[in-house]
Amino acid sequence: MNAMTEPTMIERVARAMEPSVWKDFTVKPGSDQMVGTMRREWETRRRLSLRKAERVIAAMRHPTDLMGNGLPNGYKPGSHSATQIWRAMIDAALAEGAR
Repeated sequence: MNAMTEPTMIERVARAMEPSVWKDFTVKPGSDQMVGTMRREWETRRRLSLRKAERVIAAMRHPTDLMGNGLPNGYKPGSHSATQIWRAMIDAALAEGAR
């Protein structure tokens, strides 16, 4: 993510699950870059955090029966268009991570 773009849903979930991995990294005064090993570790931790978040979002792809509460009478789990909409929204969130 850069200053001009909104974080993907995967990144939002990753940041919520592991805030310590995503807080700004402070380097020594006068240094404009992280040293090699520290940078690789930081990047690895963030990649792993994103993978975890992706798995969490994928697990939500199939709505539970209770998630149908409040839908029109006659709703049967898996048969209503809300299920397709829900899955499409989850798929779109997962596709953001593929960018």
